[in-house]
Amino acid sequence: MAFKIVRDWPAAEDIVQDFFIKCWQNRSTLRIEESFIAYAARSIRNRSLNYLEKEEVRQRHEGGDRLLHEDPQAAAALHQQKEEQNVRLIGVIEGLPEQRRKVFMLIHFHHLTYSEAAERLELSVNTVKTHMKLAYAALRHSMLVLLCCVFLGA
Repeated sequence: MAFKIVRDWPAAEDIVQDFFIKCWQNRSTLRIEESFIAYAARSIRNRSLNYLEKEEVRQRHEGGDRLLHEDPQAAAALHQQKEEQNVRLIGVIEGLPEQRRKVFMLIHFHHLTYSEAAERLELSVNTVKTHMKLAYAALRHSMLVLLCCVFLGA
């Protein structure tokens, strides 16, 4: 059944083998309500479909990477676009009110938790959450405006 779905013998063998390994590892807690054959067929089918989805994503990423390596102009344009987005994001972050900017920077760039940021700035955790919610809203709004400008050609 796995081969009929994935059309790749080694992958099909791995899928079936992984199924039996998981069954063996979980044999003490595994509860099968129906026949084992029906359970195995459904599980292997689902694993095969999951494999195809992951494979599709992998190929899409590899295809994009290959395109960038083959077309230096496309790579340069993408790099330029990312740089412009970064500059816009920095501008939005710098435009936040001072306390909100401090909270955002501590959490995103210094990797503090909300509690740690609250303690450092002598604020309540709820105030930090509010600042983060408003900072995210400003960033989303900025990105929405950017997308509208790109699509409308402004």
